[in-house]
Amino acid sequence: MKNQNAFCLCKKFCFNVLLLLCVSTILFPYKTFAQEGKVEFDEIVVTLKGPSIGTAEIPALIVGQDVYLPVTDLFNYLTIKNSLSASGDAISGFILNPKDVYIINRINYEIFYGDSLTKINKNDLIFSSNEFYLSAKYFGQSFGLQCIFQFRSLTVDFSTSIELPFMREKRLEQMRRNITNLKGEVKPDTIIRRTFKTFHLGALDWNINSTQFRGNNDVLARIGIGGVLAGGEVSSQLFLTDNMPFSLRNQFFLWRYVNNDKKYFKQVSVGIVNAPGAFSGIPSLAGIQINNTATRQRRAFGSYLLSELTEPGNVVELYINDVLVNYTKADASGLFSFEIPLLYGNTNIKFKFYGPWGEERLSEQLINVPFAFLPKNKVDYSVTAGKITDSSQQLFSRVHLNYGLNNRLTIGAGAEYNGALFNRTMLPFAQVSARIGNSFIVFGEYSPGTLFKGTSSLRLKNKLQLEALFVKYTLGQDAVRTGSLQDRKLLASMPFKIKRMIGFSRLTITHSKFFKGELKTAELLMSATKGRINANVTTYAAFVNRPEILSRIALNIPLPFNIRFTPQAQYNYQQKNIVLLKAEAEKRAFKNMVATVGYEYNQLIGFSGFSVGLRHNFSFAQVGFAARQIANGVNVAQSASGGVVFDNNCRNITLSDRSNLGQGSILVLPFLDYNGNGQRDKNEPEVLNLNVRVDGCKIERSHNKAAIKVGALEAYHKYYLLLDDKNFDNPAYKIKHKVMEITAEPNTVKRIAIPVLVVGEVAGYVSVKTGAATKGLGRVIVHIYDEQKRLVAKTLTEEDGYFSYLGLLPGTYTVHTDEAQLKKIAMYNSDAPLAFTIKENKEGDIVDNLQLVIKHTTK
Repeated sequence: MKNQNAFCLCKKFCFNVLLLLCVSTILFPYKTFAQEGKVEFDEIVVTLKGPSIGTAEIPALIVGQDVYLPVTDLFNYLTIKNSLSASGDAISGFILNPKDVYIINRINYEIFYGDSLTKINKNDLIFSSNEFYLSAKYFGQSFGLQCIFQFRSLTVDFSTSIELPFMREKRLEQMRRNITNLKGEVKPDTIIRRTFKTFHLGALDWNINSTQFRGNNDVLARIGIGGVLAGGEVSSQLFLTDNMPFSLRNQFFLWRYVNNDKKYFKQVSVGIVNAPGAFSGIPSLAGIQINNTATRQRRAFGSYLLSELTEPGNVVELYINDVLVNYTKADASGLFSFEIPLLYGNTNIKFKFYGPWGEERLSEQLINVPFAFLPKNKVDYSVTAGKITDSSQQLFSRVHLNYGLNNRLTIGAGAEYNGALFNRTMLPFAQVSARIGNSFIVFGEYSPGTLFKGTSSLRLKNKLQLEALFVKYTLGQDAVRTGSLQDRKLLASMPFKIKRMIGFSRLTITHSKFFKGELKTAELLMSATKGRINANVTTYAAFVNRPEILSRIALNIPLPFNIRFTPQAQYNYQQKNIVLLKAEAEKRAFKNMVATVGYEYNQLIGFSGFSVGLRHNFSFAQVGFAARQIANGVNVAQSASGGVVFDNNCRNITLSDRSNLGQGSILVLPFLDYNGNGQRDKNEPEVLNLNVRVDGCKIERSHNKAAIKVGALEAYHKYYLLLDDKNFDNPAYKIKHKVMEITAEPNTVKRIAIPVLVVGEVAGYVSVKTGAATKGLGRVIVHIYDEQKRLVAKTLTEEDGYFSYLGLLPGTYTVHTDEAQLKKIAMYNSDAPLAFTIKENKEGDIVDNLQLVIKHTTK
């Protein structure tokens, strides 16, 4: 007996020692030495996080207060090509471009990347366990991958100004999700309905521009106010200038009511409205507009290749009915192209432009696709009426109706009245759109006494798109302001790819007839990109009395030190000389500052001179300065702009560096819902670390606050709020609704309270009893019922009979085995259903060691 007791004590002592060693190993990182005893470091795990890469845990070394990151693990996570040499002395690969090779050498202690060579200290590179650990500062200095280590939280904040393959894949995934949204495939588990407020002040934006030239000082100021009035969106613009007296005609006001759930009308606008499709070049109307066109997406039936021009190097985002579906980068001449899905109903195509360094150019471009189709028996109408906002102050009205005969043929008709015309004030018209096969689309429009127009588009399998336009104007008409009698246009465009070179080509031929003479033009455009270098060659020819042929070449070349260089040259074949030389260099001076310098020689207008510019984005405003040499003087311009967002009845004010007018925001407020009633009570605190994702939107959050803001939402569009509770500090914290459908409301910060439930866990064993012995039984179905005997959960036992379930709200429950399953295997539950109670607890209650015993059925 004594020997047995001694053996038990020894066994217990060994177990305690082993347990102590395991705990100490977990709590205190193992300390080791490397670099032949020169550098002492600790091995730990740090959290890598960034706004565009998410979060990940990677191993790291700590030396004092500095962190050393594993090159291979980090680059693999960022999908950067890397490989270890056969000797294990170097890591090499490339970033973005296969020609941009990098080499990290541990023999010579140097980093070679692009055209630069960086010498590193011997103690800043540690080789341990066949892995290169590099001091975090070199990732930013050599590769532009900023890694800021937070010692207290053991986190590494990651940021970069380049779009890595990892980030590009995430953005493409986002766009694929948006295209999925277009098809209506997202199914929310809860819907947050719109609220129609009586009055609310939501946003304000402002900008001031000042120009000085030869002693003259011109100042233009604009103030925009956005809010809600009588359930509709209100936007107003006030323009002030020192060289023109104040006039109401130069101001802007619009009240717009949108409700996509209405049957007979969906949009009503009152104020300064546009006249869509008007024959005359009407600037705007002071009047009213009513239509039944929804702001939501409809099903796509084809695609259309569209190419336009913007500033060179701009990133262009494509929005279809206010939904981001694609993005691209303009080439050296500013050319960009998109594959645009053609949707049933009216399609609103909008572009947003961003500068080469990420700054947002506050400009949008609306495109009207000349093909409008409706589903079978669907009717769309639009009614516009008001006074023309010019000196004539004449009445204008337009009624337009479209009807879908079938999915391939849509007809339309209407009439336009314009009191400013002299010959004919009433202009009736008829339209037709037809699809022939899957690749040929035609559109026709006829207005008696005004014009006849025909448009066609043919799309081939090799992505070659052919377009033709023919317009014939009635002699003496004054509705369309043109001196032409007939216009013809042929266009052929096609993207191409040759090995590693991608490009776009377009040929445009136009022919216009006038009373005296005619004008013929042709334009051949070729754009190609290889690596990070882009080139554009455009040749333009005009034939009037004598031919005039010009060619322009534009390049976009990245230089060392993150400088973007864009030279341009234009050659005149008749004059046999260069008539235009232009070059601009742009560099980010600091994190939010961009400096530019340029020179232009233009023989066509007799101008040559230098220009400089500086832009800076603060958190509350954008400011800019530019100076340009003009003739014998210098034109100097300054600009400043910003915005203000009002929330919670103007009790919370947020300053912004960009306009928020007409946009919506969502403020997500997670709180700990102790009692599970779905409403926040006084004793229920906020909860940190809720993961929120909204495709195509900017997420703003603070590390020490629970509130999460989703801003810059397009008004009246449905967004899907995707919530994830896996990042909570306590695994007992759960959320019920994880996919929420929310309609963005203009000039409004929509507050969404997210109840975080404190759930409990139940655990136990299912055993089978045979005689006096019991043994755990696996793959047994266990049901959990609430007090109303409703099935709330079920789980499956493991091989030893153990079962557990986490996710029960406070309350009384019963646990059962599945009687139907037991009956099939000739068993039964010998005990009555077991009752248990989950108590209300901030940390979550646990009920364990429940025992369910089953027996074999006796024959």
